[in-house]
Amino acid sequence: MALVDSLLAAIVRADGDALVLHAGERPYVVAPSGRSELASRPLTLDAMQGMLNELLPQDALQTLTQDGAVQHLVTAPAKLGGEGFNVVAAAGGHDIWIEIKRHRKPQETAAPHDPIPEAKSAPAPEVVSAPEVVPVPEVVPQPEAVPAPEVVPEPVAEVVEPPMVAESAIEMETLEVEAAVEFVEPVAEPAAAQEPDLIFKKSTTFKLLTPDDKLATYGIDDPVVDGVACHYTVPERGGVAGALGIAEEVSDISLACRQIGPIAFKEKFEQGDVVFRERRSLFFKKMQIVRGCDVKRNVLVYVVYSDKLVEGSPKNSTSTVPIMPWGASTDVAKCADWVE
Repeated sequence: MALVDSLLAAIVRADGDALVLHAGERPYVVAPSGRSELASRPLTLDAMQGMLNELLPQDALQTLTQDGAVQHLVTAPAKLGGEGFNVVAAAGGHDIWIEIKRHRKPQETAAPHDPIPEAKSAPAPEVVSAPEVVPVPEVVPQPEAVPAPEVVPEPVAEVVEPPMVAESAIEMETLEVEAAVEFVEPVAEPAAAQEPDLIFKKSTTFKLLTPDDKLATYGIDDPVVDGVACHYTVPERGGVAGALGIAEEVSDISLACRQIGPIAFKEKFEQGDVVFRERRSLFFKKMQIVRGCDVKRNVLVYVVYSDKLVEGSPKNSTSTVPIMPWGASTDVAKCADWVE
């Protein structure tokens, strides 16, 4: 069974309303009877990315990459009832979340039938008592005594335990979904979705029972320009909202990019191309690092800022990397030759 069909079948067979998939957690179905987990191991980011590629078409994946969230309608095959399912996905940073909501078909009600008129009861016939019959006892001959047969002990049969099988439709579907998740092949992520390297974190505000507010410093490599690395520092909110991953982070982000080796360009790029993108709220706010080329001075220019679907923030930070010779080589690449 295909991955998408297995996920939809898990909802239908459990009579559920939704299937929740979250990186680092075990998938589960939400049903009127309660929550049913569908795997024994948490989902990895690679498995979640593979499921996104199976569930969403290319245009929806592009919207998810740009906006951090997307919705897409899928229809179950006829063997699963042909119901509609709404796929809601959010992705960014180190997190991917998918919820598949079921749109149940309205149940058809039977048309009321006209009442059947009651038949008039006929008068009961008069009961005539039969004459009393005296039973005659039957003489049964006594059987001759038969010697008891010799008792032969029965051989003890070896008990063979039956093979383990799924005890219910939900358990059967659990095995199918777990196997499907197991064999999702990770797909190479685009450059703008690379995972940053955490350098360190420092607490800025102490909170007693929830995570502290922190400053976190990360490092990334330019996916198109070899020999350039950038480091950025972002505030990460704690508290209840931060612990649940639903806090909207502030836009105060600092950036520093440096040449760390001989610079070489892998492909051409446009002015303002995205180097790295990360979600800064549950849905519509994201942080972006973009790249440009100062053609006159042969300098790479990097800018970090945050934006929303409707209105972004004017706060930004800029860092420049002059392209210089490295080591014994005197050759210097020209970024102007690689700008489209």
